[in-house]
Amino acid sequence: MRKYDMHIHTSTRTPDPEALIAQLEKSGFYGGCIFSEQPSDTNPGKGFDYEERMEQVMAWTRGYEDRLFPVLWMHPDEENAFERVTDAVERGIAGFKFILHNCFANEERCLELFRHIASYNKPIFFHSGILWSSLPQDVSLYNRPAYWEAMLRVPGARFSLGHCSWPWVDECIALYGRIDDARKKMLARGENPCEMFFDLTPGTPDNYREDLLTKLVEVDMDNVNNIMFGCDQWAERYKSERLNHIYEMDRKILDKLGISLEARERIYCDNLMRFLGKSDDIRPERIPFVNKEVKDICRKWYEKLGFPIEYNSEFEQALREYKISDAITIENYDLSERDGRKNLLSFLFMCEEVERKYKEKGIDEKILIDTLSDIRLWTEAWTDVKGELYLGELPWLQSHMKMELYRLGSLEFVASTSHFDCPDLGLSKGDKILEIHIPNGADISPAKVKESLALAREFYEKHYPEHEYTHFTFHSWIMDKSLVNMLKSDSNLIKFRDMFSRVESETTEDYAGLRYVFRWNTTRMNVRHEYACSSFAENMKKHVLAGGKMYVGAGAMKKIRS
Repeated sequence: MRKYDMHIHTSTRTPDPEALIAQLEKSGFYGGCIFSEQPSDTNPGKGFDYEERMEQVMAWTRGYEDRLFPVLWMHPDEENAFERVTDAVERGIAGFKFILHNCFANEERCLELFRHIASYNKPIFFHSGILWSSLPQDVSLYNRPAYWEAMLRVPGARFSLGHCSWPWVDECIALYGRIDDARKKMLARGENPCEMFFDLTPGTPDNYREDLLTKLVEVDMDNVNNIMFGCDQWAERYKSERLNHIYEMDRKILDKLGISLEARERIYCDNLMRFLGKSDDIRPERIPFVNKEVKDICRKWYEKLGFPIEYNSEFEQALREYKISDAITIENYDLSERDGRKNLLSFLFMCEEVERKYKEKGIDEKILIDTLSDIRLWTEAWTDVKGELYLGELPWLQSHMKMELYRLGSLEFVASTSHFDCPDLGLSKGDKILEIHIPNGADISPAKVKESLALAREFYEKHYPEHEYTHFTFHSWIMDKSLVNMLKSDSNLIKFRDMFSRVESETTEDYAGLRYVFRWNTTRMNVRHEYACSSFAENMKKHVLAGGKMYVGAGAMKKIRS
């Protein structure tokens, strides 16, 4: 989606719209609204005359008229204010900005100017809330949001209140409710009402941000079409890092609130375009902030992946309690998230997009279900540890969601490059290979392994012909030499690892094997308390308790052709 920053200031430096656009694009933003410098009429020594302001702000947007929109900063006390509005509109000004520092919005002299602006169908950007200012007077006195109730006497006006009037956020929201209610009644009478918009620009310090967004979302008002995003930076020293910080902070809060992709498209783009008069003047129908179809999608994949029925009650409870956004992607999901139920619902929802991509690439649905079933396997492993429905191991599962890992028969494969040399097989570090992984509970009998290797050869030649690999590699606790003393000679694990040429230098002390044989939270320190359900488990437990070490090793084998 296109994203805009509706709140960008300028100063006296030479305009450089190319540099500004470059900073915006680094954060994935398309454009924004550019405010001129302040008028000299109201702040002598600090401000600029009308022509200077006009020339400056138009220079900032020249050549980028579809991306950067010029906004003229004015004041009701300006000389020839009405004539200047008319002239500015004729010269391409997109809107007008006001900071009222010595008058109230409900004064008739102000309302007359606002009516004149509205007659040209141009929006008004108001500062509202506390103001850090060089002006000596009590500026914030004039910027309590309730004073803008008088805009009901300005037919057709579109206006925004900057910073959501922080710290008077509640008053700002109440004002919106009052104006929107009056607007609907006036429309029913055939009148031309004003319309108020929220300007999300901080304002609000970071630790107030969630409170603001939660109130805007959860208040029962028709406001999804009237919220716009801003950052409040200077154009000539615009920093993508600052924009990223605010955007990512808001994104995480919106994810937590379950805000839909459609609602975000309106907040970051559509609402501003309508505010500027650059799209249909008719306000779109109200939509819920949360996409209710998300729950159905989660339930669909819960059933398709075959979760045990004993999880059903906790799963349905999670669906009732959590709001999952349809805007989440595996690329922006927090893989360190420790809320296991949220993780499960989120990954189940993201399966829908993975399915779409599989179909687009022509990959069989059986491979899709087999691969994504790892979500169920890891839910089972972590639920056993936590004692409640829980999905962990997210860094591993992201490979499934990004279509980097596929389960083909009993084994899983990842197209990669070798991390080691294996001279005996002619394998060098950096060569293209297929990594092999064993899913929990997989049948690794020789026949099944042979079948999987053949499926992998066929799959990658068909879907990833550019990955011309020559070897398979395997990096695992199963390559630990000490396992020969714990397993029978005809064990499938022994037969499997003997297929690989061992790389002696790739041996690291590691006790990962305990987690795969016992519960997932098993370590050297607590294995004595774990129940051994097989002779192999019993032998491994005895080995570790006797002070024996365990290792992770690596091996390779040449690509097998049919």
